[in-house]
Amino acid sequence: MKEIYNLNQEEKERVKKALENQAFRIEFFRNRLYSFWLYYFSSFFNYPSSDKHKEVCIDLLDDKNLMLIAFREFWKSIWILVYLIHSIVYKTSNFILYFSYEQRLSASRLFDVIVQLKTNQLLIRDYWILFPDNKKDSKEEEWLQKKSVSEFITSNHIKVKSMSIWTTARWLLYSSKHWAFRPDKLFLDDVDVLDSVRNPDLINKNEEFLRNEVLGWVDSDCKIVFLWNIIWNDWLVPRFEKLAKESKHWNTQKVPVKVWDNMIWNRFVETEKEVEEFKLKWIKKISLEKKKEEQGESYNPNFMLVPNLTIWNPVFNTNLLLELKSLEYKQDTRYKELRFYKEPCKDLYIWADTAWGNANGDYSTIVWINELKQLVFTYRGKIEPYLFAEVIEYIFNLWYEWLLVVENNSIWLATIDKLKVWICWDNLYTEKSLDKITQRPNKKYWFNTNVKTKSLLIEWLKEVIHTKQMIEFDERTKEDLLNYYYDEKWAMNALKWCYDDLVIATWLAVFGTNQPKQYYFE
Repeated sequence: MKEIYNLNQEEKERVKKALENQAFRIEFFRNRLYSFWLYYFSSFFNYPSSDKHKEVCIDLLDDKNLMLIAFREFWKSIWILVYLIHSIVYKTSNFILYFSYEQRLSASRLFDVIVQLKTNQLLIRDYWILFPDNKKDSKEEEWLQKKSVSEFITSNHIKVKSMSIWTTARWLLYSSKHWAFRPDKLFLDDVDVLDSVRNPDLINKNEEFLRNEVLGWVDSDCKIVFLWNIIWNDWLVPRFEKLAKESKHWNTQKVPVKVWDNMIWNRFVETEKEVEEFKLKWIKKISLEKKKEEQGESYNPNFMLVPNLTIWNPVFNTNLLLELKSLEYKQDTRYKELRFYKEPCKDLYIWADTAWGNANGDYSTIVWINELKQLVFTYRGKIEPYLFAEVIEYIFNLWYEWLLVVENNSIWLATIDKLKVWICWDNLYTEKSLDKITQRPNKKYWFNTNVKTKSLLIEWLKEVIHTKQMIEFDERTKEDLLNYYYDEKWAMNALKWCYDDLVIATWLAVFGTNQPKQYYFE
């Protein structure tokens, strides 16, 4: 179903003529949120919208929940204002909740909705008065000076309620003698504020409360929309973003300030003070280059940016990675996280990285590539070390002619103890070492990754990507590679709330294809 921006000039003229008919207008805008916004709220369009706004529009009408993470002044709250009004006029909701960090913040958002319902003449003409003023002796001007309205019911019987994040959503009902409705749309806006994100204990408490008392008590068919500003390093945003990315019931829109040298939208502001200056002075553009010039050494381009774009530089060639086509794979019947891309061959390394396996920890991963650096299979799962050993044994029983190599970490010991019993020792990679106390030769069943070997392994992986020796990557691996950055100290790490486990297993696999099967390190 095409929005107005997708129409050619001839189609636009036909639609413009047809919109003169009220019945056509009402039906046309039912499933076209962007066009609805453009027609009824044209005063908002002091600036052309960006492509990201159009993507948000599509996601809002989608059945999935939405996680919208963007900088200040990206029109996040305006989008929800329009979407909320659209839900009211088309009665696609019965009970709407609007949460903010403080009650006054969420109530002020509802006040903006009411002002539109009472004063927007285009809305009133087509959908009648959806918020009648029952106080006949009150003056309209006096009413409009109110700063907040915390709860109201529209003329078409939709309840809208504002709440703070410390107000439980347990057992909330909108009911009468004949019917009862649970919340079916839930908006969370300005849940993180500067005071809250500076206190780790408060962050943890807010997260626990939202998970248990708000999200945990709405029905599964309730549409949830998170609106986040980017304001701090550790806060609620990345924690809930992680939850959304791992669920098939969420769409995520994470809006960077810039993509390469192009600004996503020219209304980027960094602080609350700049928001006020923006609105008072009608600033058309706040240049990042100008800010850098003004602030000198104190300029921090990482603050508010998603991802960190200036100091933090990508380790791998992102252009080449984005060009790579997606690979088809078969999912294992027993372990769904095990994906097969090619038929296995003989005498190759399988590389593994082991993790604790808890819900908040890293992934345990396995990568197998052949001598041509073609992807054979990958595994990525949050699994206990002893259960990870069962996965490896399962793979061993399918194809026994390989050598298993794991990255050195303390967690691996719990896995290796199981594997020593289950599989042939000849299939476990060993390194020779010298016992510091006894000065006797010793064997270690892992590959020792340290500062020197890490840099070397990454350079080899960068080279095979740059020279296109390896052009096949699991989609999960590609995402990890794209989120692997040099930090301000030029150390190489995954971005916060991203993972590097498949990166580690892959660089080891690339190294392994250049080595003989039995290879010992002195």
